[in-house]
Amino acid sequence: MKTALIITYNFPPDGGPAVQRVTKFVKYMQNYGYNAIIITSKHKKEITDSSLINDIPEGIKIFRSVDLGDYCPGELRNKLLKKLFVPDKQKFWGITALNIIDKILEKEKIDIIFSTSPPHSVHLIAKKLKNNTISLGLLTSVTNGQKTQVSNTLKTKLKTKFLKKKL
Repeated sequence: MKTALIITYNFPPDGGPAVQRVTKFVKYMQNYGYNAIIITSKHKKEITDSSLINDIPEGIKIFRSVDLGDYCPGELRNKLLKKLFVPDKQKFWGITALNIIDKILEKEKIDIIFSTSPPHSVHLIAKKLKNNTISLGLLTSVTNGQKTQVSNTLKTKLKTKFLKKKL
């Protein structure tokens, strides 16, 4: 079997539509010849759904890294991090996620990187890995979360332009 490294910010016991989608990917991957190794965040959960844990096949390795942004005071996190970190405030999580991914890559044979959003900063982590490990395939699943609001403001246009340039 081949192995996919799945980069996702939200994973059970988190709840919500994005979590259900990635959980179902993991549930059925073995039917198509892939094992999954998950890198996800250890963050303050807004919504939980423990029943989704039942959909994760036995033996799936799950690694969780802290979101350093969770340690910023509420007002700072909500206002400053949103403005400073493009494309989203969860970009701060990438620092600890990349450290754990480096350790995973030392021990595991990974065939493909699969990143799934929201938040969209997970794709920047995947791109960095792809740039450093040319032999790995990269698959991204980009979705727009319910909380994301699109606007035509200059700030939004600049963030979008910056993200496209980074990807």
